[in-house]
Amino acid sequence: SNVLKIYKDELFSENSEGKKYLLSRGFSLQEAKEWELGFAPPEYGFLKEKLKGRYSDDDLFNAGVYAKGDKGFYDRFRNRLIFPIYSVNDKLIAFAGRQLTKDLPKYINTQETLSFKKSRVLFGLNKAKKDLHKFGYFIIVEGYFDCLRLWQAGYKTAIATMGTALSYEHGFVLKKYTNNLILCFDSDSAGQNAAVSALKNLLPFNFKIELIFLEEGEDPDSFILKRGKDSFDKKLQERTDFYEFLYNREFFLPPYKFSIQERSEKIKKIMEFLDLIKDPVTRVSYVTDLSERLNIPFKTLNKMVLSQSDVFVKEEKPTYDAEKLFLSQYIKNINIRKQFETRFHPEIFQNIDLRAIAEWIIEKKVDKNENLPHIIIDGFKEEEELITEILLIPDEETELEIIWKLLQERFLKRKLKEINLSLRNSREEEKDALIAKQKEILKEIKKLKENERR
Repeated sequence: SNVLKIYKDELFSENSEGKKYLLSRGFSLQEAKEWELGFAPPEYGFLKEKLKGRYSDDDLFNAGVYAKGDKGFYDRFRNRLIFPIYSVNDKLIAFAGRQLTKDLPKYINTQETLSFKKSRVLFGLNKAKKDLHKFGYFIIVEGYFDCLRLWQAGYKTAIATMGTALSYEHGFVLKKYTNNLILCFDSDSAGQNAAVSALKNLLPFNFKIELIFLEEGEDPDSFILKRGKDSFDKKLQERTDFYEFLYNREFFLPPYKFSIQERSEKIKKIMEFLDLIKDPVTRVSYVTDLSERLNIPFKTLNKMVLSQSDVFVKEEKPTYDAEKLFLSQYIKNINIRKQFETRFHPEIFQNIDLRAIAEWIIEKKVDKNENLPHIIIDGFKEEEELITEILLIPDEETELEIIWKLLQERFLKRKLKEINLSLRNSREEEKDALIAKQKEILKEIKKLKENERR
């Protein structure tokens, strides 16, 4: 884009503070070119001057590079190193900016849009997927510089989250490319908690998940700078299976040194994670190992998994066929769009690609009388193959109200599962609000079922 070119040119200008900062961090100008890094100087009107009326203020605000204050529009990114964010299809979708001074916030992003959702996007994935066949896994880190440093050290499948925890939606994205993930965290309590949060969201996808924990206060960027690539290689070779991490986190002393009540609570915590694994063979293997380590009969532990599955809503098989069928009819049939006009919402779709299309329809505020198939084909190029597949689904005589109720029920069950997971780890003062939400959703599910019987 024109904006990215301006930022890149500014980074490479003669007295660029961004260039000095980047070099001081141990990165070369060649690496800056490869990652298309840029620099936004401190001036509030830098972009306006450079673009000279080529775009309206509203256009630049919607693109995320302008902010708006009492005195009008101004540059969102000032005195920041610029990281362009690309979709997996190499489409520029956002920017991130790193402050050069100690001012806060250290990082800011363009605001979220249809294409840019931090819970779905991973920095560097568009590059890393090309070398996946050589490595067989992604290394997932928390920061942009961590990702760049690992690439500098030769780890060409490093990718980074963008200030958010690894989400369930990230799991959907990653599953398209590999079953093997290596997560790299700080060894302090924040790093441990980040690992736990990531496991909750990723285990349902049956990934092989391994973990690297660096010394407290270190991240991959600082670790490799101080200790070198060989030290990180050693950490990589010594990486821990997620199950070993969970076991050692609970039983940091031999099991017999804990009281019966303490042991019971710790076993329950481990079993909660094993219960998230959907592949029965994998789950049984871990339960068998836990049984042997703790000298508890396998049947006893396995019953715990089954009983917890009864308490917490089981993951439904994805209803992508029903979802595609409904979305196909919604797009192609004006009468159906009118019928569901006030009820249609993107969260009904478990498939994140279908959800993105639904969000696009709502964001564009397409008139229900317009030719929606034509508009989508022209405007949603990045999912052209999926759009074509949806539009080619033959019209069914199935009553769409029935499909809608099915999708709505499964959406509510997903929400209920999220609340149940939150309840497991919530503080006492949070529980009342979560239980109230839980009751509200159960009431909605009951109401749906009652309507089905009529």
